[in-house]
Amino acid sequence: FTGFSSRNHSFSPLATELQALRDGLLLAKQFQLMKVEVETDAKSVLIMLDNAEENPKHDLIVLINEVANLLKLKWNITISHFKREAN
Repeated sequence: FTGFSSRNHSFSPLATELQALRDGLLLAKQFQLMKVEVETDAKSVLIMLDNAEENPKHDLIVLINEVANLLKLKWNITISHFKREAN
């Protein structure tokens, strides 16, 4: 069980959320974790990841693709959406 904090210089909250997700997945990969549970209150991030191939010109496509590629690795990842009020 681990966590992290970082400073991001993003131009939008969605970019910050994607960067945090990417960084968390990279940390899990570094620790060779095979089962990962991710919770987010940014439902739009999940929608972006589901539709990554349909929006190849999205401003955040590089980050979206990085996260999507990490999700395709051979591990068990569960991403859940929780309402912001549940935090």
